[in-house]
Amino acid sequence: MHRKVFYLGTTLIWSGCTCASEVTIAPPRVPEGGRAVAIAVNQSNQKNLIVATESGGLFRTFDGGASFQHLDAFPTYAPIDVAIASTNPNVVIATARDDFRVKSGGGIWRSADGGASWSRPSGWPPDSSATCPS
Repeated sequence: MHRKVFYLGTTLIWSGCTCASEVTIAPPRVPEGGRAVAIAVNQSNQKNLIVATESGGLFRTFDGGASFQHLDAFPTYAPIDVAIASTNPNVVIATARDDFRVKSGGGIWRSADGGASWSRPSGWPPDSSATCPS
């Protein structure tokens, strides 16, 4: 047994492998960010991404993540998911959880200009005065 451990250790030293990690993991320094919960990638330009964060809204990058801009017009701080349309990268769909405001920002949101402005699709939110069929 000791001989196997010796040979394994010797092999690792000769191969240049060490147990010390040289990888440093640090969160990106993005103000207002929070943890990323979803990432959408533009299919025609993979350096163009939109990231949904747990408590900071949406962020866009055009350089593969070297820099980000906050999409200030997104109406809530609590996105759940985000997608970029494959046929038109200016169309972005995002969903958000209830933010418990008087007029909730939760639900479905659509942008036709790459995230500069947002609106709800027709029929959302559902009409609360309608009754459910029995």
